Amino acid sequence: MAKMRNQKIKILLIEDNPADARLLQETLSDVNQNESINTVFEIQCATRHVEGIEFLNEADYDIVLLDLSLPDSQGLETFTNTHRLFPDIPIIILSGLDDETVALQAVRSGAQDYLFKGEATGYLLLRAIRYAIERKRIVAELKTANKKLQELDHLKSDFLSTVSHELRTPIAIMREGVSLCLDGVAGEINETQKELLSDTQQNIDRLARLVTDLLDISKIEADKIKLRRSAVDMRLITKKVYEYYITQANERKIDFEVELPDQSISLYADEDKMFQIYQNLVSNALRYTESGGKVKISLKENAREIICTVADTGIGIAKGNIGKLFSKFEQFGRLEGPGYKGTGLGLAIAKGLVEKHGGRIWVDSKLGEGTSFYFAMKKLSFPRIHIVDDEIAVVEVIKEFLIEDGYTFITSQNGTDAIEKAQKYNPDMIILDMKLPKMNGYEVVGRLKQDDRTNQIPLLIISAFNVDQKRLEQTDKHYVFPVLYKPFERNHLRIKVKELLSEQFV
Repeated sequence: MAKMRNQKIKILLIEDNPADARLLQETLSDVNQNESINTVFEIQCATRHVEGIEFLNEADYDIVLLDLSLPDSQGLETFTNTHRLFPDIPIIILSGLDDETVALQAVRSGAQDYLFKGEATGYLLLRAIRYAIERKRIVAELKTANKKLQELDHLKSDFLSTVSHELRTPIAIMREGVSLCLDGVAGEINETQKELLSDTQQNIDRLARLVTDLLDISKIEADKIKLRRSAVDMRLITKKVYEYYITQANERKIDFEVELPDQSISLYADEDKMFQIYQNLVSNALRYTESGGKVKISLKENAREIICTVADTGIGIAKGNIGKLFSKFEQFGRLEGPGYKGTGLGLAIAKGLVEKHGGRIWVDSKLGEGTSFYFAMKKLSFPRIHIVDDEIAVVEVIKEFLIEDGYTFITSQNGTDAIEKAQKYNPDMIILDMKLPKMNGYEVVGRLKQDDRTNQIPLLIISAFNVDQKRLEQTDKHYVFPVLYKPFERNHLRIKVKELLSEQFV
């Protein structure tokens, strides 16, 4: 309260009733004198909402006192429109309507307070003004502090990413050197030397895994992970994971099982990332399950999701630790077996990759009984690609190149038809030749970018001739138009299409 003494408070009153406006000014003046507080209130009055907005654009105010019933604006919209334009200015609503429902809606929408004119005493109004200004100041400070923390977090992530990249090369060179020595390329070695070099190689591999994990988690936190989605058979991926870990499980004398559906389950996802999610969960389960225990991976589906499960009979996780399980560097003292030592990043990476796909991940565990991890992926419709080219042979080649990734297709042989079908079917992507009958590619791009129904559709330009990028940029200065020149290779087309679709299906 002390900070508000000996201070001028600049108030904008938006009120169309002259009597209410005069009464409010007199009330503030009276209470100020009675409370013996040397605060000067400078009040500017506006009688219409549009006039109040003009005042706010022209000058700085400490607070707005707003009536919800104005000649040019009625109801809660009066507040929401004002708050949307000036989110940093505290607003107190003064209303002749004593409606608790409206008051709660107003406060939830960002109003600092809601006062009924019939009960707004001088002291109550003065206190509301002070508190509103102080709360807004505190919120502004918290936003500034939060922004600084986010900037520091980005710097940390960038540092980890840079260091991880730089470490990869020397680690690879060290490993290759040790490997050559173990293979006898640098001369014969005795058993003691071989044992020391093997230990060195294992620790180099462990360091390489740590570097890879740090790089992955920094990319996830910086939202720099790019998904290259295609048609993925989750049944086949689950089987590959089982085959990858069966030898390790046998060596540890762990009963390792897989339960698969009879039919394949198709998902539009990044195959490498799906395998990585499984890897982190299965390696975690094997690491914390003792000899004689059991690890089981299973796959099933329902109408909406594909659900993958990794269950173990290990020592489990205490209930109090489950909420922190997907945080970085958390391991909670679970028993470590021989061999691979965890970094505490695997589960955080798995969570990040699952959520990047738009899925969800959770855990069920009881101390002394075991742990089950689940991750579920939404069943998404596969992307529809609109191929626009007047040469039927080129259209068929593009289809052949892309069909294995699960896409469906729309085709057009001229520019007019291309625009009509884009508007009608709203495809997920358009592959567009620049030399077309009826309307050339530049005109098609211009029409697509001017139409709200089609201006967000990713475009891939294909052409046998040089493409005028400056002419394309005139249609959308914020969009970089990718171009593939004919003849193009299958892999180049597939990669480019995956990149352009990468953010469309989260």
